[in-house]
Amino acid sequence: MTRRLNRTPSDALMTRLSGILDRAVAGTIQHMLDGLDRRAIRKAELWKGDGAPPVSYWRKIHTVAMRKRWDWRVDQLVRRIVRVNQNIHREQFKRMLLAAAKNQRRDPKRIFDENFLLDGPKVAMRMKTFTNRSANLIKKLPRQYISHVAKDAGDAYTGKLTHTEYKQKIIEAIGARTDQQKERAARIAWDQVSKCGAMLTQARCEDNGIEEYIWRTANDKLVAGRPGGLYPPPIDDTSKFHGDHWARRGKKFRWDNPPPDGPPQFAINCRCVAEPIITSFV
Repeated sequence: MTRRLNRTPSDALMTRLSGILDRAVAGTIQHMLDGLDRRAIRKAELWKGDGAPPVSYWRKIHTVAMRKRWDWRVDQLVRRIVRVNQNIHREQFKRMLLAAAKNQRRDPKRIFDENFLLDGPKVAMRMKTFTNRSANLIKKLPRQYISHVAKDAGDAYTGKLTHTEYKQKIIEAIGARTDQQKERAARIAWDQVSKCGAMLTQARCEDNGIEEYIWRTANDKLVAGRPGGLYPPPIDDTSKFHGDHWARRGKKFRWDNPPPDGPPQFAINCRCVAEPIITSFV
């Protein structure tokens, strides 16, 4: 029977720490979005023109000074994701290799020799790539937010409402997005923390000469492509967003030749894991 990687009782502390990081990142993003909410409501209350406010009116809720402050906070947040994840992943990676050695009936003592690397050159390179991509993703949120608010304001205008009624309708539309923003903040946080861990797995495997891995799924109804699950086939396995992960379970892949949507945990909300193939370097 195949041992489930990264799900063992010995990983309980690491799992709790990852959960704490998820919640902390989500909370920070939500707090930043709440600031946009407050400024948008204030702008709605101050609107005195005829018709729906133009997009340029809403852009004032995110001025140059505010954008600089937002970008600074994002840079700090992403660096925190990398720093904490690197520390957590060191132990996770060791346990991952031990579990893989047991599955593949390899001598675990031969893994951790004097040439074993935890923070090699690939780690630095991959983390730089992750930092840039993650920061750019979160820095785009205010621009996307302004587009949504401008659309809501335009949709709310009918010409049959008094000015006061129209402003109130805009404020209600902004408030209705609060729950959506909480969900999005949590989704972004989980996805970025997970993706950072996945990139660390790939980097540490490559630094140690591990060229291949076995695709492992969570084996539950949430796995994309599972017959009878929440996301049953057919699923386009050539999609760059999320392929048929159920069809990949137990199959071998190379790090330098991944599927269209990337290795495990690279696709949005992917909970799969990569089991390193130990035979490739011992």
